[in-house]
Amino acid sequence: MRYGFFIWFKRWLLSFGVLLISGCYTSGIGYDESATRYLKPNVSTYDDALLVMGGAPVNVYPRPDGSKWALWYFSRALLPDAIYSERSTMLEFDSEDRFVRQVPYAK
Repeated sequence: MRYGFFIWFKRWLLSFGVLLISGCYTSGIGYDESATRYLKPNVSTYDDALLVMGGAPVNVYPRPDGSKWALWYFSRALLPDAIYSERSTMLEFDSEDRFVRQVPYAK
């Protein structure tokens, strides 16, 4: 009888784990938020930003004057609409791909 309980418990635990994991998701790329401290205005380049941020941005917004804004974004949820965290960083680069500033970004 005791052996049957352990089999039932293992199946229940496995089912619960699958159900819990199926509600998890991530969006964007993981990046280091504090990496912007290594970027120097008018010195660092877009390629430097890719290196220190740990990957490419999720979106790049070209501007009419040749400059661009690059958005790094990462979101993770344990349970949709319940337990989640998100972060974003937007950086501005001039027409020669030099870092200008961190842009205030409202989600």
